[in-house]
Amino acid sequence: MAQEFAFQEIAKFLIENDDEQITLKDLVDKMVELCGELSYTLTHMKKRLLEHFGSSIVITELNGKQNVITFRNTASSILHSFYQKSSSDSDAYKIEIIKTAAQLLLTDIKDIKATITMI
Repeated sequence: MAQEFAFQEIAKFLIENDDEQITLKDLVDKMVELCGELSYTLTHMKKRLLEHFGSSIVITELNGKQNVITFRNTASSILHSFYQKSSSDSDAYKIEIIKTAAQLLLTDIKDIKATITMI
């Protein structure tokens, strides 16, 4: 029961933070905070997310990298926006590429955990 409640909280968290890059490990860590050792493993979390959200999410699987979870509509809207704004003008095209990259980088920056060191 606590495990299912924790998973529902994870699903809610993912929906509420759909504009950020969230890794599978981040979600497992969050579930550990909620229900301790009853938390899902990475494999089980991935399976449950796919069962729960179906084809509305994408879980990247790059060798040596943490799996990042993205809603299809979020990724599609960034790419769609890029292609809508693209033009035949070379300079305008370069600017649109930079703006799109900036949007993607912003989500990466939000994902970085800051550490403060006192001297």
